[in-house]
Amino acid sequence: MLVPPTLRRAAIVALTAAALLVPALPPAGAVTAAPADPTGTTRYLDCSAASNGTGSQSSPWNSLATANAHVLGPGDRLLLKRGATCTGTLKPQGSGTAGAPITLAAYGTGTARPVVAGDGATTEKAAVHLFNVEHWEIHDLDITFRDTGSTKRERNGLLVEVADLPDGVGSHYLVDDVHVHDVRGDATKWSNGIQFRVSGTTTPTNVDDVVVQDSRIDNADREGLANRTTWMLPAPVRHR
Repeated sequence: MLVPPTLRRAAIVALTAAALLVPALPPAGAVTAAPADPTGTTRYLDCSAASNGTGSQSSPWNSLATANAHVLGPGDRLLLKRGATCTGTLKPQGSGTAGAPITLAAYGTGTARPVVAGDGATTEKAAVHLFNVEHWEIHDLDITFRDTGSTKRERNGLLVEVADLPDGVGSHYLVDDVHVHDVRGDATKWSNGIQFRVSGTTTPTNVDDVVVQDSRIDNADREGLANRTTWMLPAPVRHR
C-alpha cells in the first residue's frame, strides 16, 4: 500500500496499513534533513561493543540505558552502529530547535541498518519512544518489537508521544528511510508500527510538522501508521 509521505498536524485521522511504503514528495522531492549544527555533539552507540565507553566513535556507548540517561540538545546527533542490534527501548531525552534539530541515524560502513528490537519481557510501549521531545529527525533505522508472550500488550515500533506541553504544540518530526516490522502487540488501537500520539488531560495539545517518507512498515499489530489523541482538536491533516 502506498501512502503519501507528509502528515501534518497529526491529531485527527488514523492511517491503517499492514505494509506501507512512503514515497518522496512530488514534485519538489523528499524533505531533506536539516544541516548538522556545528555546535552540536555527536554521540555513538554500538550495542555490540564489549564495554561501555564515553560515547565517542572510538569509545561508543554500548547500551540503550546509557543513551537514555543522556540529555541531548539542539544540533546533537545520536548515531547507532550499522549491523548492531540494541534490545530494549530507546527513549532519548532532550529537544532540538527549529534551526538545530536532533538527529537519530546510523554510522559505520556497509548497508546493514542498526536494529532497535523491543524487549517482550518488559512493559514498555515501544522499541523507540520519543516522549515530550521536539525537533527530531530519524533516519536509517530498523525497528522491531517481537513479543511472543501469551499475554498481549500495547506494543509499537516507533511511538512519538506528547502530553500537556506548555505551548500546546509538539513540532517537527521527520521519519526518513526507516523500516518498521514484526511488531506483535494487542488488538487495540494502541499498538502500531508507527504512531503519533497526543496524551494528557490538562493542556490541549497537538503535533505539527510531521513527515514520514521513504519508509516501510511490515507485519504490524494492529495498525501500520496511525495518529491518536485524547483532545480531538479540529486541526487539518494534509497529505501530499
